[in-house]
Amino acid sequence: MNKVEIIEMLENGEYTVEFNSACDCGVISITEIEGIEYAGNECWQSNSITIDGVLVAEFISHEGYDPNNSCLLTYDELEDAIGYKGIVAMQFADNHDNHDHDDYQQMVIDFCEGKQWAYYRKDSDFANVFDLLLVKNGKKLSELNGDYSEYEVITLEDFAYDVTNEGDDATDIYSSLDVIE
Repeated sequence: MNKVEIIEMLENGEYTVEFNSACDCGVISITEIEGIEYAGNECWQSNSITIDGVLVAEFISHEGYDPNNSCLLTYDELEDAIGYKGIVAMQFADNHDNHDHDDYQQMVIDFCEGKQWAYYRKDSDFANVFDLLLVKNGKKLSELNGDYSEYEVITLEDFAYDVTNEGDDATDIYSSLDVIE
């Protein structure tokens, strides 16, 4: 397929727009001061135009149009072929997160699984206000210095949900994380 054929197919709407993403991030530590630390260097998202499986154009989140990434058209050629509205539809909103972490909870579970840690939660009078306690040294609450009588044991899955929960449009989460090494 040559450039003229590609432009003609674009002008006729004979193309597919695809969302692509990848993330190799994972949890590297959980500390009281830093909270959960994630690491990874291959997180990306893009919107791409393909014709019969051939990449024709790609917009990468936070980078814009990338004509050097196996794309066959310049930005101007692409805009001429699909129009301004087509270009706008391909771009990411300014607030679009560059990382596609669909499952922070699973990252926390993967990091913590197999470790002899204990997870606790102290509730308040409000569902969105709570304290979390992560005990890394294998001790039980009764063996720790301090008053932890209001804390209850929770599962790793519940801990992962609570520690990654940011609330929703109507409710913010107010929580703290204490870590005992």
